[in-house]
Amino acid sequence: MSQLDYELLDCGDRLKLERFGTTKLIRPEMGAIDEPKEPIGDWVTDSECYSEGKSLFRWEPLLEPWVITYGSLKFELRLSQSKNIGIFPEQASNWAWLSKKVKPGSKILNLFAYTGAASLVCAQAGAHVTHVDVSKSSVKWASDNARLSAVDNIRWIVEDARVFLKREIARKNIYDGLILDPPPFGKAGQNSFLFNRDILELLDLCKQVLKPEPDYFCLIATL
Repeated sequence: MSQLDYELLDCGDRLKLERFGTTKLIRPEMGAIDEPKEPIGDWVTDSECYSEGKSLFRWEPLLEPWVITYGSLKFELRLSQSKNIGIFPEQASNWAWLSKKVKPGSKILNLFAYTGAASLVCAQAGAHVTHVDVSKSSVKWASDNARLSAVDNIRWIVEDARVFLKREIARKNIYDGLILDPPPFGKAGQNSFLFNRDILELLDLCKQVLKPEPDYFCLIATL
């Protein structure tokens, strides 16, 4: 089984200390409510993330992008104002599961696909992946990761997930498997997505682009 070059070193007092490759970061974490193993003042870090309010964050000091690995796959990480850095390590178990489920030559749809970890895992396993995200910068970032990893069997789509699904239904395109990782809330242009309001409609649209007995349906819900 592939291993992500990552380690949660310590957490507590609503902070977490993580290692991504050789780079150590401190980030806010509302769920870290216990006492840390070591005093936070003793934590050694390369950069720390601070909340600026209204879901904006700043890093001190800023770091140049760097690359970590998951098996033979490579992911470029970057410090962002959202405190995210381009990968969610807690999803590594999903990637391991997907790598076992994917059939070579199958058609896979990845919605809200972000920087492409799941897309790359499926493509490396031999699937033909359609990667969809409304953020042009995220899709570019994902395609950069694919280039770093020498993976080329991915179709890149910058579009709202529900708009894309409705187009695929009209085109009668069918997929063997589907990965869905919607945010609690998202907005792009005139389109907004609210999980509690829109998830049932989204699931119905997903059902219509899947074959009657799909290889798998992976819903990742982080609320």
